[in-house]
Amino acid sequence: MKQKQLLFILSIGITYLGVTGYVGGAATNNQGDRTGRNTLTCAASGCHTSSSGATTCSIEVRKKSTGATGAIVTTYQKDTMYLVTIKGTNASLSKFGFQLTAASGSTASGTFSNLPTNTISKTVGSVPIIEQTALLSKAASGNDSVTIEWQAPSTATTTFYGIINAVNGTGDETGDAVSAPASVTLQNAASVGNIENNINIIAYPNPFVNQVSIKLDNAQSGVYAVQVYDLRGRTVAERTVSVPAGNNDLNISTDRWSNGYYMIKVSKDDQSKIIPIVKQ
Repeated sequence: MKQKQLLFILSIGITYLGVTGYVGGAATNNQGDRTGRNTLTCAASGCHTSSSGATTCSIEVRKKSTGATGAIVTTYQKDTMYLVTIKGTNASLSKFGFQLTAASGSTASGTFSNLPTNTISKTVGSVPIIEQTALLSKAASGNDSVTIEWQAPSTATTTFYGIINAVNGTGDETGDAVSAPASVTLQNAASVGNIENNINIIAYPNPFVNQVSIKLDNAQSGVYAVQVYDLRGRTVAERTVSVPAGNNDLNISTDRWSNGYYMIKVSKDDQSKIIPIVKQ
């Protein structure tokens, strides 16, 4: 009888440690890549199925040389160092965990380094997943925020994927709030030529609702290709137009697009210009 009681107590202890010790990232706890890169997220069976309140998530990339308040970039240069920030908000929960990765297709893209305290890189397949090893606290700004250094590769494009799980620190998933996954795609600047410097290209209004226009001022005559990508690199619109010399306006209907960030690429004779746009 005493032996059975002892085994029962040991069993309770192991279960308790297993639940309350689950403060590291999903990859560390054999849950794999939950960034949304392969459709899996933290809001799934076997991970965090509960939700309490709204948690946001976004990803920003800046040149390291400009610091944490520098301009957000949409292109990168090979071997240059950047600061990648994953951040979110939750009004009521003060702790959080996260996952962040950078990939080009199914392979890793670039190199993360100088990981902050209480974070780790865990390889899942061939892609490194950056995540927490302990619960993290909000930054002074009030955001759930982590900034990591990243060295850019030579690949033509890189997509960053990330997710934030705001938690109450009780050791289980009850009361936690998982964000929707976030992603942002950057292009290698070397693969993006510049359309003639004397052409002024803008997108307006920006942000927009059901239509966005592209204004080409002082354009040379010729055939221009216009492509629009979402932040996963998927083409949502494309067209080819013959443009006369001078000032021109091209209109694109966006009523079927989801709200969020997009990139317009205007190309002519192997040269291009990319403009970030936002649908509200």
